[in-house]
Amino acid sequence: MTVKACVTGMSAICPLGDEPDQILQAMLSGRSAISHWQHYDKGPLYSHVGGEMDTAHIGSLLKQALAHLPGDMAKRLRPMLIRLPRPVHYSLWLALRAWHDRRARQQHNMDPDPDRIGVIVAGHNLNNRYIYDEILTYQDSPDFVDGLYSASSLDSIHASAVSELLNARGPSYSVGAACASGIHALRAARQELLSGDLDQVYVLGGITESGLTELDNMVAMQAVAPGDREGDPAGVSRPFDKERTGFVPAHGGACLILEREEKGQASLACLEGIGISSDAQHLPITSQEGQERTMMLALEQAGLTMADIAFVSAHATSTPHGDMTELSAIRQLGADQGVGPVKVNAAKGMIGHTLWSAALIETALVIAQLKAGTIHGNLNLAVPDEPWVLDYCSNGNSEISGGKALKNAFGFGGYNGSLVISVEERA
Repeated sequence: MTVKACVTGMSAICPLGDEPDQILQAMLSGRSAISHWQHYDKGPLYSHVGGEMDTAHIGSLLKQALAHLPGDMAKRLRPMLIRLPRPVHYSLWLALRAWHDRRARQQHNMDPDPDRIGVIVAGHNLNNRYIYDEILTYQDSPDFVDGLYSASSLDSIHASAVSELLNARGPSYSVGAACASGIHALRAARQELLSGDLDQVYVLGGITESGLTELDNMVAMQAVAPGDREGDPAGVSRPFDKERTGFVPAHGGACLILEREEKGQASLACLEGIGISSDAQHLPITSQEGQERTMMLALEQAGLTMADIAFVSAHATSTPHGDMTELSAIRQLGADQGVGPVKVNAAKGMIGHTLWSAALIETALVIAQLKAGTIHGNLNLAVPDEPWVLDYCSNGNSEISGGKALKNAFGFGGYNGSLVISVEERA
Protein backbone atom coordinates (compact mmCIF):
# COMPACT_ATOMS: atom_id res chain seq x y z
CA MET A 1 0.00 0.00 0.00
CA THR A 2 1.33 3.45 -0.93
CA VAL A 3 2.28 5.58 2.05
CA LYS A 4 0.31 8.81 2.00
CA ALA A 5 2.46 11.86 2.70
CA CYS A 6 0.74 14.75 4.42
CA VAL A 7 1.67 18.42 4.67
CA THR A 8 2.01 19.35 8.35
CA GLY A 9 3.46 22.83 7.92
CA MET A 10 4.07 25.24 5.07
CA SER A 11 5.31 28.69 4.17
CA ALA A 12 5.42 30.86 1.07
CA ILE A 13 6.69 34.27 0.03
CA CYS A 14 6.46 36.48 -3.06
CA PRO A 15 5.89 40.19 -3.69
CA LEU A 16 2.19 39.76 -2.81
CA GLY A 17 2.81 38.57 0.74
CA ASP A 18 4.78 36.61 3.31
CA GLU A 19 2.27 33.82 4.02
CA PRO A 20 0.20 31.52 1.77
CA ASP A 21 -3.14 32.89 2.99
CA GLN A 22 -1.93 36.49 2.63
CA ILE A 23 -0.80 35.83 -0.94
CA LEU A 24 -4.11 34.13 -1.76
CA GLN A 25 -6.13 37.06 -0.42
CA ALA A 26 -4.15 39.41 -2.65
CA MET A 27 -4.83 37.14 -5.63
CA LEU A 28 -8.54 36.90 -4.83
CA SER A 29 -8.63 40.70 -4.89
CA GLY A 30 -7.03 40.68 -8.35
CA ARG A 31 -3.63 42.12 -7.43
CA SER A 32 -0.53 41.50 -9.53
CA ALA A 33 3.05 41.02 -8.30
CA ILE A 34 4.51 42.19 -11.61
CA SER A 35 6.27 45.54 -12.01
CA HIS A 36 9.36 46.99 -13.69
CA TRP A 37 12.68 45.57 -12.49
CA GLN A 38 14.33 47.94 -9.99
CA HIS A 39 17.59 46.26 -8.97
CA TYR A 40 19.14 45.21 -12.28
CA ASP A 41 21.35 48.22 -12.90
CA LYS A 42 24.40 46.68 -14.60
CA GLY A 43 24.37 46.45 -18.36
CA PRO A 44 21.48 46.19 -20.83
CA LEU A 45 18.37 44.26 -19.88
CA TYR A 46 15.81 43.06 -22.40
CA SER A 47 13.50 41.53 -19.80
CA HIS A 48 11.75 44.69 -18.62
CA VAL A 49 9.31 43.35 -16.02
CA GLY A 50 9.23 40.81 -13.23
CA GLY A 51 7.91 39.94 -9.81
CA GLU A 52 10.65 41.49 -7.69
CA MET A 53 11.18 41.27 -3.93
CA ASP A 54 12.55 44.32 -2.12
CA THR A 55 16.17 43.39 -1.37
CA ALA A 56 15.89 44.76 2.19
CA HIS A 57 12.70 42.87 3.02
CA ILE A 58 14.28 39.55 3.95
CA GLY A 59 16.56 41.27 6.45
CA SER A 60 13.62 42.71 8.38
CA LEU A 61 11.80 39.35 8.31
CA LEU A 62 14.80 37.50 9.73
CA LYS A 63 15.34 40.16 12.38
CA GLN A 64 11.76 39.62 13.54
CA ALA A 65 12.22 35.85 13.45
CA LEU A 66 15.40 35.96 15.55
CA ALA A 67 13.52 37.60 18.40
CA HIS A 68 11.23 34.56 18.76
CA LEU A 69 13.59 31.63 18.17
CA PRO A 70 14.84 29.20 20.81
CA GLY A 71 18.34 30.16 21.91
CA ASP A 72 20.14 27.27 20.21
CA MET A 73 18.43 27.91 16.87
CA ALA A 74 19.11 31.65 17.05
CA LYS A 75 22.75 30.92 17.82
CA ARG A 76 23.01 28.80 14.66
CA LEU A 77 21.21 31.36 12.50
CA ARG A 78 23.14 34.55 13.34
CA PRO A 79 26.52 33.65 11.79
CA MET A 80 24.85 32.25 8.67
CA LEU A 81 23.21 35.62 8.04
CA ILE A 82 26.66 37.19 7.93
CA ARG A 83 28.37 34.51 5.82
CA LEU A 84 25.76 33.46 3.29
CA PRO A 85 24.33 35.28 0.23
CA ARG A 86 20.81 36.69 0.16
CA PRO A 87 19.12 33.81 -1.74
CA VAL A 88 20.07 31.47 1.11
CA HIS A 89 18.56 33.93 3.62
CA TYR A 90 15.18 33.41 1.94
CA SER A 91 15.58 29.63 2.18
CA LEU A 92 16.39 29.89 5.88
CA TRP A 93 13.37 32.09 6.50
CA LEU A 94 11.03 29.81 4.55
CA ALA A 95 12.18 26.81 6.58
CA LEU A 96 11.68 28.75 9.81
CA ARG A 97 8.16 29.82 8.85
CA ALA A 98 7.19 26.25 7.96
CA TRP A 99 8.67 25.08 11.28
CA HIS A 100 6.62 27.71 13.15
CA ASP A 101 3.49 26.80 11.19
CA ARG A 102 3.78 23.13 12.07
CA ARG A 103 4.37 23.82 15.77
CA ALA A 104 1.41 26.18 15.91
CA ARG A 105 -1.04 23.50 14.76
CA GLN A 106 0.38 20.50 16.67
CA GLN A 107 -0.84 19.63 20.17
CA HIS A 108 2.77 19.33 21.29
CA ASN A 109 5.93 21.17 20.28
CA MET A 110 8.04 18.05 19.89
CA ASP A 111 10.14 17.64 16.75
CA PRO A 112 11.25 14.18 15.58
CA ASP A 113 14.68 12.77 16.32
CA PRO A 114 17.13 15.02 14.37
CA ASP A 115 18.55 11.90 12.71
CA ARG A 116 15.10 11.30 11.15
CA ILE A 117 14.57 14.80 9.71
CA GLY A 118 15.59 15.39 6.10
CA VAL A 119 15.89 18.42 3.83
CA ILE A 120 15.29 18.39 0.06
CA VAL A 121 15.72 21.58 -1.97
CA ALA A 122 13.98 21.84 -5.34
CA GLY A 123 15.87 23.52 -8.14
CA HIS A 124 19.26 24.51 -9.43
CA ASN A 125 21.07 27.68 -10.51
CA LEU A 126 19.52 29.31 -7.45
CA ASN A 127 22.43 31.68 -6.88
CA ASN A 128 23.06 32.96 -10.41
CA ARG A 129 22.66 36.66 -9.55
CA TYR A 130 25.15 36.24 -6.70
CA ILE A 131 27.55 34.42 -9.06
CA TYR A 132 27.10 37.11 -11.74
CA ASP A 133 27.82 39.90 -9.26
CA GLU A 134 30.88 38.13 -7.84
CA ILE A 135 32.29 37.65 -11.36
CA LEU A 136 31.93 41.39 -11.96
CA THR A 137 33.63 42.05 -8.62
CA TYR A 138 36.48 39.72 -9.59
CA GLN A 139 36.96 41.54 -12.89
CA ASP A 140 37.26 44.90 -11.11
CA SER A 141 38.81 44.00 -7.74
CA PRO A 142 39.78 40.32 -7.26
CA ASP A 143 40.65 40.83 -3.61
CA PHE A 144 37.06 41.78 -2.80
CA VAL A 145 35.41 38.55 -3.95
CA ASP A 146 33.43 36.84 -1.18
CA GLY A 147 35.86 34.67 0.77
CA LEU A 148 33.35 31.79 0.79
CA TYR A 149 32.37 32.18 -2.87
CA SER A 150 33.40 28.66 -3.93
CA ALA A 151 31.12 27.13 -1.30
CA SER A 152 28.31 29.70 -1.33
CA SER A 153 27.89 29.53 -5.11
CA LEU A 154 26.84 25.87 -4.94
CA ASP A 155 23.13 25.05 -4.99
CA SER A 156 23.76 22.57 -2.19
CA ILE A 157 24.44 25.47 0.20
CA HIS A 158 20.67 25.92 0.58
CA ALA A 159 20.08 22.38 1.84
CA SER A 160 23.14 22.37 4.10
CA ALA A 161 22.29 25.76 5.63
CA VAL A 162 18.68 24.73 6.34
CA SER A 163 19.90 21.43 7.80
CA GLU A 164 22.23 23.33 10.13
CA LEU A 165 19.49 25.73 11.20
CA LEU A 166 17.06 22.89 12.00
CA ASN A 167 19.75 20.54 13.31
CA ALA A 168 18.35 18.07 10.77
CA ARG A 169 20.84 15.21 10.49
CA GLY A 170 18.98 12.99 8.01
CA PRO A 171 19.56 13.01 4.24
CA SER A 172 20.01 16.50 2.79
CA TYR A 173 20.21 17.16 -0.94
CA SER A 174 18.77 19.03 -3.93
CA VAL A 175 16.62 17.80 -6.82
CA GLY A 176 16.70 19.52 -10.20
CA ALA A 177 14.12 19.13 -12.97
CA ALA A 178 13.85 22.70 -14.29
CA CYS A 179 10.38 24.17 -13.64
CA ALA A 180 9.07 20.76 -12.52
CA SER A 181 11.67 20.54 -9.72
CA GLY A 182 9.10 21.07 -6.97
CA ILE A 183 6.97 18.03 -7.82
CA HIS A 184 10.07 15.89 -8.32
CA ALA A 185 11.27 17.01 -4.87
CA LEU A 186 7.91 16.17 -3.29
CA ARG A 187 8.09 12.70 -4.81
CA ALA A 188 11.63 12.25 -3.48
CA ALA A 189 10.44 13.30 -0.03
CA ARG A 190 7.57 10.83 -0.14
CA GLN A 191 10.03 8.09 -1.11
CA GLU A 192 12.19 8.98 1.90
CA LEU A 193 9.14 8.62 4.15
CA LEU A 194 8.14 5.37 2.43
CA SER A 195 11.60 3.93 3.07
CA GLY A 196 11.07 4.36 6.81
CA ASP A 197 14.41 6.14 7.17
CA LEU A 198 12.83 9.53 7.86
CA ASP A 199 9.84 10.77 9.83
CA GLN A 200 9.83 14.33 8.52
CA VAL A 201 11.11 16.04 5.36
CA TYR A 202 11.40 19.75 4.64
CA VAL A 203 10.80 20.29 0.91
CA LEU A 204 11.99 23.74 -0.02
CA GLY A 205 11.81 25.79 -3.20
CA GLY A 206 14.07 28.77 -2.76
CA ILE A 207 13.93 32.12 -4.49
CA THR A 208 15.86 32.20 -7.76
CA GLU A 209 17.71 35.45 -8.41
CA SER A 210 18.65 35.20 -12.07
CA GLY A 211 21.65 36.94 -13.56
CA LEU A 212 21.41 39.27 -16.54
CA THR A 213 22.78 36.56 -18.82
CA GLU A 214 19.88 34.18 -18.10
CA LEU A 215 17.22 36.88 -18.30
CA ASP A 216 18.41 38.21 -21.63
CA ASN A 217 18.97 34.76 -23.10
CA MET A 218 15.44 33.67 -22.20
CA VAL A 219 14.14 36.69 -24.11
CA ALA A 220 16.29 35.65 -27.09
CA MET A 221 14.82 32.13 -26.81
CA GLN A 222 11.34 33.71 -26.97
CA ALA A 223 10.55 32.19 -23.58
CA VAL A 224 10.47 35.41 -21.51
CA ALA A 225 8.15 38.22 -22.56
CA PRO A 226 9.91 41.28 -24.01
CA GLY A 227 8.63 44.78 -23.31
CA ASP A 228 6.01 45.99 -20.83
CA ARG A 229 2.80 46.29 -22.90
CA GLU A 230 3.27 50.04 -23.33
CA GLY A 231 3.75 50.80 -19.66
CA ASP A 232 1.43 48.12 -18.23
CA PRO A 233 3.76 45.59 -16.55
CA ALA A 234 0.89 43.93 -14.65
CA GLY A 235 -0.68 43.03 -18.00
CA VAL A 236 2.31 41.14 -19.44
CA SER A 237 1.76 37.72 -17.85
CA ARG A 238 -1.32 36.36 -19.66
CA PRO A 239 -1.75 32.57 -19.32
CA PHE A 240 -4.12 31.13 -21.96
CA ASP A 241 -4.70 34.57 -23.53
CA LYS A 242 -4.15 34.95 -27.27
CA GLU A 243 -1.95 38.04 -26.77
CA ARG A 244 0.59 36.32 -24.51
CA THR A 245 4.22 36.79 -25.57
CA GLY A 246 6.17 34.79 -22.98
CA PHE A 247 6.55 34.23 -19.27
CA VAL A 248 7.47 36.82 -16.65
CA PRO A 249 10.28 35.81 -14.24
CA ALA A 250 9.50 36.41 -10.59
CA HIS A 251 10.82 36.00 -7.08
CA GLY A 252 8.95 33.56 -4.89
CA GLY A 253 9.51 30.47 -2.79
CA ALA A 254 7.86 27.99 -0.46
CA CYS A 255 8.58 25.24 2.03
CA LEU A 256 6.34 22.25 2.78
CA ILE A 257 6.92 19.85 5.67
CA LEU A 258 5.91 16.28 4.80
CA GLU A 259 5.21 13.47 7.26
CA ARG A 260 3.52 10.08 7.00
CA GLU A 261 -0.22 10.20 7.53
CA GLU A 262 -1.14 9.24 11.09
CA LYS A 263 -4.42 9.12 12.97
CA GLY A 264 -5.12 12.35 14.82
CA GLN A 265 -2.40 14.23 12.97
CA ALA A 266 -2.97 17.96 12.47
CA SER A 267 -2.25 18.09 8.75
CA LEU A 268 -3.04 20.77 6.19
CA ALA A 269 -3.35 18.48 3.17
CA CYS A 270 -2.35 15.10 1.80
CA LEU A 271 -0.55 14.19 -1.41
CA GLU A 272 -2.82 11.56 -2.95
CA GLY A 273 -0.85 10.84 -6.10
CA ILE A 274 2.31 12.02 -7.84
CA GLY A 275 3.13 11.39 -11.48
CA ILE A 276 6.44 12.25 -13.11
CA SER A 277 7.83 11.41 -16.54
CA SER A 278 10.33 12.45 -19.18
CA ASP A 279 9.72 13.28 -22.83
CA ALA A 280 13.15 11.79 -23.63
CA GLN A 281 14.46 14.97 -25.23
CA HIS A 282 16.63 17.89 -24.11
CA LEU A 283 15.07 20.91 -25.80
CA PRO A 284 12.57 23.32 -24.18
CA ILE A 285 9.70 21.84 -26.18
CA THR A 286 6.51 20.57 -24.54
CA SER A 287 4.70 17.31 -25.34
CA GLN A 288 0.94 16.87 -25.09
CA GLU A 289 1.35 13.10 -24.88
CA GLY A 290 3.85 13.39 -22.03
CA GLN A 291 1.65 15.80 -20.09
CA GLU A 292 -1.46 13.65 -20.51
CA ARG A 293 0.43 10.57 -19.37
CA THR A 294 1.81 12.34 -16.30
CA MET A 295 -1.58 13.64 -15.19
CA MET A 296 -3.00 10.16 -15.71
CA LEU A 297 -0.24 8.63 -13.58
CA ALA A 298 -1.04 10.98 -10.69
CA LEU A 299 -4.79 10.32 -10.94
CA GLU A 300 -4.37 6.55 -11.17
CA GLN A 301 -2.09 6.52 -8.14
CA ALA A 302 -4.72 8.48 -6.22
CA GLY A 303 -7.49 6.15 -7.43
CA LEU A 304 -9.35 9.12 -8.95
CA THR A 305 -10.51 10.50 -12.29
CA MET A 306 -10.88 14.05 -13.57
CA ALA A 307 -14.49 13.93 -12.37
CA ASP A 308 -13.19 13.91 -8.78
CA ILE A 309 -11.03 17.01 -9.26
CA ALA A 310 -12.38 20.41 -8.17
CA PHE A 311 -9.89 22.31 -10.33
CA VAL A 312 -6.57 22.10 -12.13
CA SER A 313 -3.81 24.49 -11.11
CA ALA A 314 -2.11 24.73 -14.49
CA HIS A 315 1.59 25.19 -15.12
CA ALA A 316 0.52 27.75 -17.79
CA THR A 317 3.52 30.05 -18.06
CA SER A 318 2.06 32.48 -20.64
CA THR A 319 4.14 31.16 -23.54
CA PRO A 320 2.32 30.67 -26.86
CA HIS A 321 3.30 27.01 -27.39
CA GLY A 322 3.43 25.83 -23.77
CA ASP A 323 -0.04 27.04 -22.78
CA MET A 324 -1.65 25.52 -25.86
CA THR A 325 0.04 22.16 -25.24
CA GLU A 326 -1.20 22.01 -21.64
CA LEU A 327 -4.68 23.20 -22.61
CA SER A 328 -4.90 20.40 -25.19
CA ALA A 329 -3.63 17.80 -22.71
CA ILE A 330 -6.16 18.78 -20.01
CA ARG A 331 -9.00 18.92 -22.54
CA GLN A 332 -8.13 15.52 -24.01
CA LEU A 333 -7.78 13.85 -20.62
CA GLY A 334 -11.13 15.24 -19.53
CA ALA A 335 -12.75 14.11 -22.78
CA ASP A 336 -11.25 10.63 -22.48
CA GLN A 337 -12.84 10.32 -19.03
CA GLY A 338 -16.20 11.79 -20.06
CA VAL A 339 -15.77 14.99 -18.07
CA GLY A 340 -17.10 18.33 -19.34
CA PRO A 341 -15.15 21.60 -19.33
CA VAL A 342 -12.57 21.33 -16.55
CA LYS A 343 -12.12 24.27 -14.18
CA VAL A 344 -8.57 25.64 -14.62
CA ASN A 345 -6.65 28.56 -13.16
CA ALA A 346 -3.06 29.74 -13.48
CA ALA A 347 -1.22 31.49 -10.64
CA LYS A 348 1.49 32.86 -12.93
CA GLY A 349 -0.90 35.47 -14.31
CA MET A 350 -0.62 37.20 -10.92
CA ILE A 351 2.66 36.12 -9.30
CA GLY A 352 4.72 35.50 -12.44
CA HIS A 353 6.94 32.48 -13.02
CA THR A 354 9.11 31.74 -9.98
CA LEU A 355 11.05 29.17 -12.01
CA TRP A 356 12.36 26.18 -10.02
CA SER A 357 10.18 26.94 -6.97
CA ALA A 358 7.01 27.41 -9.05
CA ALA A 359 5.51 23.99 -8.33
CA LEU A 360 6.01 24.38 -4.58
CA ILE A 361 4.69 27.92 -4.12
CA GLU A 362 1.74 27.07 -6.34
CA THR A 363 1.12 23.85 -4.37
CA ALA A 364 0.98 25.93 -1.18
CA LEU A 365 -1.52 28.23 -2.90
CA VAL A 366 -3.59 25.23 -4.10
CA ILE A 367 -3.82 24.04 -0.49
CA ALA A 368 -4.88 27.53 0.61
CA GLN A 369 -7.56 27.64 -2.12
CA LEU A 370 -8.91 24.18 -1.27
CA LYS A 371 -9.15 25.12 2.40
CA ALA A 372 -10.87 28.41 1.56
CA GLY A 373 -13.32 26.73 -0.85
CA THR A 374 -12.58 29.52 -3.33
CA ILE A 375 -10.18 29.65 -6.26
CA HIS A 376 -8.75 32.75 -7.89
CA GLY A 377 -9.67 33.76 -11.42
CA ASN A 378 -7.24 34.18 -14.30
CA LEU A 379 -5.88 37.71 -14.48
CA ASN A 380 -5.39 39.27 -17.95
CA LEU A 381 -7.47 36.61 -19.69
CA ALA A 382 -9.29 38.73 -22.27
CA VAL A 383 -9.41 36.44 -25.31
CA PRO A 384 -8.81 32.82 -24.28
CA ASP A 385 -7.55 30.02 -26.49
CA GLU A 386 -10.50 27.85 -27.54
CA PRO A 387 -12.85 29.31 -24.90
CA TRP A 388 -15.38 26.50 -25.15
CA VAL A 389 -13.12 23.62 -24.10
CA LEU A 390 -12.15 24.63 -20.53
CA ASP A 391 -13.66 26.64 -17.68
CA TYR A 392 -10.95 29.31 -17.42
CA CYS A 393 -12.47 31.09 -14.38
CA SER A 394 -12.44 34.15 -16.64
CA ASN A 395 -15.27 35.79 -14.70
CA GLY A 396 -13.21 36.00 -11.53
CA ASN A 397 -13.06 33.91 -8.38
CA SER A 398 -15.08 30.69 -8.17
CA GLU A 399 -16.52 28.67 -5.32
CA ILE A 400 -15.45 25.01 -5.34
CA SER A 401 -16.28 21.81 -3.50
CA GLY A 402 -14.79 18.36 -3.42
CA GLY A 403 -11.52 19.08 -1.64
CA LYS A 404 -9.21 17.73 -4.37
CA ALA A 405 -7.06 19.45 -6.99
CA LEU A 406 -4.54 18.56 -9.68
CA LYS A 407 -1.31 20.60 -9.84
CA ASN A 408 0.84 20.54 -12.98
CA ALA A 409 4.48 21.49 -13.51
CA PHE A 410 6.44 21.05 -16.73
CA GLY A 411 10.08 21.97 -17.23
CA PHE A 412 12.61 22.73 -19.96
CA GLY A 413 14.08 19.47 -21.23
CA GLY A 414 10.92 17.37 -21.14
CA TYR A 415 10.42 17.16 -17.36
CA ASN A 416 6.78 16.50 -16.43
CA GLY A 417 5.15 16.45 -13.01
CA SER A 418 1.55 16.25 -11.77
CA LEU A 419 0.29 16.11 -8.22
CA VAL A 420 -3.13 15.28 -6.73
CA ILE A 421 -3.73 17.16 -3.47
CA SER A 422 -6.61 16.74 -1.02
CA VAL A 423 -7.84 18.60 2.05
CA GLU A 424 -10.64 17.78 4.45
CA GLU A 425 -13.70 19.68 3.33
CA ARG A 426 -15.16 22.19 5.72
CA ALA A 427 -18.36 21.14 7.46
